[in-house]
Amino acid sequence: MKTAILSDIHANLQALEAVLEDCEKQGVGEYWLLGDYIDYGANPVEVIKLLSDLGNKITHAIGGNHDAGLFGLTNKIIDDYTWYTERLFNENYKDFDWLRKIAATETEYALDGKAILVHGSIRNPYWGGPSAWFVHFHDLDQHGCDWIFCGHTHHQLIKTKNNAYFTGNEPVNISGQKAIINPGSVGQPRNGSTKANYAILEDNIITFRRVRYDIDAAVKAIKDAGLPDWCGTRLYSGW
Repeated sequence: MKTAILSDIHANLQALEAVLEDCEKQGVGEYWLLGDYIDYGANPVEVIKLLSDLGNKITHAIGGNHDAGLFGLTNKIIDDYTWYTERLFNENYKDFDWLRKIAATETEYALDGKAILVHGSIRNPYWGGPSAWFVHFHDLDQHGCDWIFCGHTHHQLIKTKNNAYFTGNEPVNISGQKAIINPGSVGQPRNGSTKANYAILEDNIITFRRVRYDIDAAVKAIKDAGLPDWCGTRLYSGW
């Protein structure tokens, strides 16, 4: 079965719609979600609704620092875009019921414990921690896992313990290897890509996907919502 791994959607409805359409074309059967569904973008409610409609196709879902911050589970980022999300939450908190259930989940195990899913890092699930690779691999060994799937940095990559580092479009076989996999950001890539980033896992092979979406519409929605201009303009550069 093909598994789509999505992270850091950040209320970008147009990007999520394009990714889900691509997932359908690729024959994806299940989804793993790695957190940060809100903030920066204009459509948190619509994004939450679209994800909740996936129902049982979502087999694993965890919260990120932005999600946890909204519910007081971790330190909240204070900015205009977080106040915007909080205002929508206060207007109708029921729109956020799905997210409330997800946000409190810091980590999950998948593939019979072979993989661990986390937004930031094993040691600091919501926010990440030391970026040195050896820390991640040490923690994988401590938890008896081969792979860690994480988001937070908005940077699409695979790093294996034998020092191999992958960011391209060629499929990577991670069978028999210790590996750190970041699917990139659906809604706000920061790796120079103007496309919506995600990954597909099938038979121990990771394939990175980058999907075109209507950036102009996403930026217009941000502007119309009164969010900071940089929340939209950065989508044109991918940084």
